[in-house]
Amino acid sequence: MEASNVAQHQPPRMMVSGNECIEPFVKIVAAAFSKDPFTRLFISEADHMQPGAEISMERLVEHFRPHVIKNVSTGAEIAETCDWAAASMWFPPNAEKSPIENSLIPGSAMSEFVAESRALKSRHLGGRQHWYLNILCRNPDRKEPGVIRALVEPYLHDARRQGVPAWLEATNVHARDVYTHLGFRIAETVRIQEGRANEKGDAEDGGEGIPLYGMIYEPMGE
Repeated sequence: MEASNVAQHQPPRMMVSGNECIEPFVKIVAAAFSKDPFTRLFISEADHMQPGAEISMERLVEHFRPHVIKNVSTGAEIAETCDWAAASMWFPPNAEKSPIENSLIPGSAMSEFVAESRALKSRHLGGRQHWYLNILCRNPDRKEPGVIRALVEPYLHDARRQGVPAWLEATNVHARDVYTHLGFRIAETVRIQEGRANEKGDAEDGGEGIPLYGMIYEPMGE
């Protein structure tokens, strides 16, 4: 869909900023990613959880809040549509995301995830300026159509206008397929915690690990 048709067929994108947007954003992210295998992997490792144990919403919010706050402080943009039916977090090309390696435990699942994510970017972007989609989520209780596209297409329009690619890491098959439909392609797939966790995110000796899909959108120009 061309950018000129976005306003006619999609809910409007609303940019939000400041501390007042952090809590509603964190709550949507926590709800949307409550079943994501990487969420389970990171929290279960940190809390020494048993496989299959339930993760409370309070713990999910506690997990995501510091990451959101840090990203906003380093230039990430939060957008929402239809009164928080869906929300996104993008880093523009000129944003300088702060390194977090020093705060990670060596050998941890999060440390491996960050290292592999950076390596994927390096191999497939080669240092090029790019838009980075860090988080995209839908409120699980909301069913409005078009809200996901409304939070992606305007940024892809900017990428085409600027002549820069867009990049993301998809953490599950459903997200991978949604992004493919929106114009991204899989650049490379890696597995995190192979031999140590299963695809659900629970610790398991000899487990297959969790696939992480590095995906790229290459601009064709407007």
